[in-house]
Amino acid sequence: MPDDGDRDRIEAETANNRWPTRELERQVHLALHAALQYLETSLHPPLEPLRGRIDVVCGVDLPPAGRLLDLGFTLYARLSDLGLERAPLGDVVKSRQDQRYTVRATSSRKVRYYTYLAQVERVIDGDALLLQIQPIYGAFI
Repeated sequence: MPDDGDRDRIEAETANNRWPTRELERQVHLALHAALQYLETSLHPPLEPLRGRIDVVCGVDLPPAGRLLDLGFTLYARLSDLGLERAPLGDVVKSRQDQRYTVRATSSRKVRYYTYLAQVERVIDGDALLLQIQPIYGAFI
């Protein structure tokens, strides 16, 4: 038993209850299972997914094109392609109403950029996936 307290408790209960060998084995198995589950969850807590926002992009200036919206994956949207005349530099939240885009400045954390809708096409191995990614919007350059 990995824990002295569990070992002492099981020894005392075995003597008090006059457990046969099979019951002692069952109790040890239960105690070990509980101890392993505790260790597993305390040493390796479940991963929490980092969820971004699909509508957060970044306004950037790229000569000679000028102000663009950086969509990630080296994709950029021209403001004119979205029917926009201006967009702030830095964090931008876009919204779409009635086929028209609007943008406004925001102070979103950088980890929330570049979040896409995606579908898993195939799992290659434990840390590699083949994804079909849907870009956020707009015409891309």
